[in-house]
Amino acid sequence: MEVNEKCDVYSFGVLALEIHFGEHPRDFITSLLSSSGVMHSKLDIPLLMGKLDQRLLHPTNSVAQEIGLILWIANACLTENPHSRPTMRQVAKELLLIKEFVDLSLDIPQTSGRHINEDPKSCNKEKAKLINEPNECSKKALLPRR
Repeated sequence: MEVNEKCDVYSFGVLALEIHFGEHPRDFITSLLSSSGVMHSKLDIPLLMGKLDQRLLHPTNSVAQEIGLILWIANACLTENPHSRPTMRQVAKELLLIKEFVDLSLDIPQTSGRHINEDPKSCNKEKAKLINEPNECSKKALLPRR
């Protein structure tokens, strides 16, 4: 086994499932891998939602949609063939798109990572362009808060 970035991508997928399920998703991963290794095309979101950690509050519809998207991304990270897995850059971009979609749907101004003197309206106008190419707003959103 070659250790490279794709191993980290796989580990991220495991971690994301573990956070949502409340335990290591060993059996879940094994069952998906046994079904041809093409997991994300056979993903059953309602089934996965039923496996969520019972200690968590039952998610609202919008939160359930977000969780479903995150689980879909995590599932893509677990693809058996490492060359078929996304890169961490692609994973981060997809997660950012989910965050931006949530911010737009809730009309929450984006503040994390933004400089104090930056015009918030300029970033809000740019949110719709995130699908094609990350912009300065999305890059700043990935920066840690100071």
